Amino acid sequence: MRGKEVRLIFLAVSLVILMISASFAEDLKTSVDLTAVGMGARPIALGGAYTGIADDASAIFTNPAGLGNQNTLSFVSMSTQILTCVDYQLAGFSYPTQYGTFGLGYIAASTPAGDYIHMVGSTTVEGGAMNYTNQMLILSYGGNFSDQARATFIGKDNVKYFGLGANVKLLSQGLSGSIRTAPSASGLTADIGAIYAINDRVTVGAAVQNLGGSLSWSTGEREKLPMLLKLGGAYKALDNVTVALDTDFDLDGGRDMVAHSGVEWQVIQYLALRAGIDQKAASVDDATTGSATSYTAGVGLMFQGFRFDYAYRQDPNYSEFSTHYFSLCFTGPEIGGPAKTENDTISQSKTENDTISQSKTENNNISQYEKLLEKNAEVAKTDSQ
Repeated sequence: MRGKEVRLIFLAVSLVILMISASFAEDLKTSVDLTAVGMGARPIALGGAYTGIADDASAIFTNPAGLGNQNTLSFVSMSTQILTCVDYQLAGFSYPTQYGTFGLGYIAASTPAGDYIHMVGSTTVEGGAMNYTNQMLILSYGGNFSDQARATFIGKDNVKYFGLGANVKLLSQGLSGSIRTAPSASGLTADIGAIYAINDRVTVGAAVQNLGGSLSWSTGEREKLPMLLKLGGAYKALDNVTVALDTDFDLDGGRDMVAHSGVEWQVIQYLALRAGIDQKAASVDDATTGSATSYTAGVGLMFQGFRFDYAYRQDPNYSEFSTHYFSLCFTGPEIGGPAKTENDTISQSKTENDTISQSKTENNNISQYEKLLEKNAEVAKTDSQ
């Protein structure tokens, strides 16, 4: 079975799962989406505007379609502390194959939840400390569908890259510690995404996050994650300057539209500076929603495939809650990667033919030169006689 067919089957199965899960959607309470907290120090430093970039393992958490354009192994991790008491960790790994790029992501947030107290008769007994933990495991896939895009309505001259991707997210929440009957929850949801690179400078992307599914608690209650439509774009204004802009739409209709923007300046090969403006949805009161605007900044240091990223996100309301983010990213050598598109094969064939043609021309020139030397030698020999 060809790689193109495998990619299409994989995405078709993913979309069927998404439609089935969406068909069971109900009017449920909304839970916390861990990906909204942060998806890597580089995207955070860009104000969260990453849907149209998604060019490393952080694509797992932002737009899985970006994985299809990656032909190297990639790894990203991040750690921080939020609100001075929530430990937040993230890790993502992507691996390219001839059938597309597969990814695995993990996010965890934990915080102390007080002490467990229970009654033994009429006596209050200390049961020990409790922790609240929220975890997410992400299975990700991104494929290169550039040839299919060139053969359809877009046209072969207007596509540098076109990719599609999907995530399946396994959710887990609950209390842990010495509590004997700790409530817990588990669930399933999914994402889909697309990226379209028009040329070397302009890229646009779209992703729907948390499409269907729900979180079921051991107490019998159910919750859902907020379903968002993210539209974004990136423009390479200069060879070393990229500007990005994202807009988030709440498909559940409960929150206002918010925007994210950022700029990245690759100062030298080993140093990048970043800054952004990040909007987050916020509740003003029980009946009113709005948004809060934060300013972000960061730096990236690159050396031999490793990249250290730092980001700072300013809290607009409480300065003591402003957060520092630290990420380590690794991009390895090419290991095969996605199957070459037909255009890539044609281009390579033309290059090889040009090389062969050039070689023949050079050989012909050498042959003619050698014949001319032989003729001159014969003339010189005749003259000497």
